[in-house]
Amino acid sequence: MNNHLTELENQGDFKLKTLEEGIKARINNGDFGYNSDKTKRRIFLKTVITDAEGSHIGVELANTYGLISKKDLNDYYEMTDFDQVTCNIKYELKAKKLEEFFSKELSKKTSLSGDFFFGWEDVDHKLVTELCYGLCYSEDIVPVNN
Repeated sequence: MNNHLTELENQGDFKLKTLEEGIKARINNGDFGYNSDKTKRRIFLKTVITDAEGSHIGVELANTYGLISKKDLNDYYEMTDFDQVTCNIKYELKAKKLEEFFSKELSKKTSLSGDFFFGWEDVDHKLVTELCYGLCYSEDIVPVNN
């Protein structure tokens, strides 16, 4: 798993340089949001899942990341609500571990000063705003001195 980012880069599916250039371009174009006290800027980079129902987020993430088999996924939807909650928590923990690893690796391997993480964001499409969960980038805003 430690070489997962390197494997992705070698396959041509993921380029750290392209990611860095894209983030810098979005910052230069003012295409970012802020945290509540405007001390950090935040950029939503890639949607993982869209409008997931809160009660199924762990299983939906596990399915997206390939952490759950098709049989187990079908079995999950056959379970009682109580069993679904227990199962969902298990898969959410697995997905979060994978996300934490991926975020740390990205933060270490890029020359950017900020951090990568996974979170929710309202994504504004032309006709509708969607709640999406995915990869984000956040960095401190350097105050401008006059």
